Amino acid sequence: MKAKGRPNAPFSLSRKSDNPSVSIPFTVAHDPASLRRPTNLYSTSCCNMVNICGVWLWLAFACKCTFAQIQTFTPLGQNAITYSVNTPPSTSASGSGHIFIQTKSTREVRWFAVGQGIGMRGTNIFIVYTTGRNITVSPLLGAQHVETLYNPRARISVLSGSGIKNVVITANIRCDTCITWPGGKEDVTSPSSPWIWAVKYGPVLDSTSPSAVISMHDDFGLVSVNLKQATSGSSKNPFLNSSDMPTSSSAQAASTVSSQSTNKKRITHAVIMILVFVILFPLFTLGVPLFRSSRTVPIHACLQLSTLALRRRGLYNLIKQRKSDICKPIYPRGGSPLPPRAIDHARSIWKSPFTLTSRTINLVSPDIGMVVHYTTQSDDD
Repeated sequence: MKAKGRPNAPFSLSRKSDNPSVSIPFTVAHDPASLRRPTNLYSTSCCNMVNICGVWLWLAFACKCTFAQIQTFTPLGQNAITYSVNTPPSTSASGSGHIFIQTKSTREVRWFAVGQGIGMRGTNIFIVYTTGRNITVSPLLGAQHVETLYNPRARISVLSGSGIKNVVITANIRCDTCITWPGGKEDVTSPSSPWIWAVKYGPVLDSTSPSAVISMHDDFGLVSVNLKQATSGSSKNPFLNSSDMPTSSSAQAASTVSSQSTNKKRITHAVIMILVFVILFPLFTLGVPLFRSSRTVPIHACLQLSTLALRRRGLYNLIKQRKSDICKPIYPRGGSPLPPRAIDHARSIWKSPFTLTSRTINLVSPDIGMVVHYTTQSDDD
């Protein structure tokens, strides 16, 4: 092609179009001085790199805002079981709404569960068990002294992705009654929300009933979940394609209790308390009027001190179980015989008014403790 016009003036070029009769002109600035200036290739490359990095940073920020942040925790000693929680922004902002919960087990279990709360009483629990290739999610309400009860007022939905695949049991749950429930309330902005978990090993439960009879757990424990970091995303099911979403495992296990250690504590408590209340208490109480001798008082004093020491040890085991919410103390509310009463009784035997008081309290304190305990409990106990 040949440029037309003056050397320093703009010139027109034409290229072929689809229509041979039409030519499309281009106007190009022709500046011989600019053509002689060298091009800075290094500067151009740096600008391109900055632009590319900016695009990637923007995309990363957009992905973080779009995908759900999921809090996932694995209980201590339970590498095959994981639990996850996600809170939508609308629920976090308003303090009401729904949350998402996922339970997953890579091994066959009879059942496994997760719940909101510190102990059994008033805990909002979701227990998962299987039948065939399907799963059943049962909402339960924790109660004291009795097994957990089916909660028909719970509103939950089992979402897509739930089921059994390659021996992996997965339950994706949307819960609409996890902010407030009978006996409890959840703070979705809490950095340390208390949750509990439990598992029962053995053959599958093989039931589709949400009110199936549940046998006692083998292992259970407490965890602290950072719900504040679990808030983001607007997905209707954040656990679908969750491998592409950011997750966090900042939940901290507070404690894990196995059935073996639990049974040892119970047996120890039972043996000590039976020895104290069935044998030792009647022995040192009836020994004073029945076996009168010069050694009656020293023997009575030694038996009473030993009995009180054993009783304290039994109550200590019970308190340790109470921290794990295995059961609640029955006896302490009745009080214990005070050492001054025993000392005064040992000195004067029949002459002091503390004689009858000491014997009466030693005999009726267990009954008083049980009566006071059960009369002060709520109806769900």
